[in-house]
Amino acid sequence: MHPARKQRLILVSLVVVLSSTAIGLAAYALRDNINLFYPPAEVAAGKAPIDRTIRLGGMVVEGSIERSRDELDTTFWVTDYKASVAIRYRVFCQTCFVKERVSSLRVGLTIKVC
Repeated sequence: MHPARKQRLILVSLVVVLSSTAIGLAAYALRDNINLFYPPAEVAAGKAPIDRTIRLGGMVVEGSIERSRDELDTTFWVTDYKASVAIRYRVFCQTCFVKERVSSLRVGLTIKVC
């Protein structure tokens, strides 16, 4: 093998190994910070993790919004028409934040499976 070709092969191999290592380390560092999207059917089936923040998407069920009079709690149901999940939101919730029959994506909520 010609010395220039051998040097090029070593350089390309080194770039591939270093790039793979950098990507692997970045993925390892971000593994706890990744928020995955889960539909209500997967949450109801127990496929969503309980101990960390997730993204839940679906439609807010008509007539399911209940706002507490003495606390900041708002409870509503989210469905993907396969399963429904009750959501209790425990911070200030504006009137326009949750609307019935509107697609909903909620992050970091207390999820109670029905």
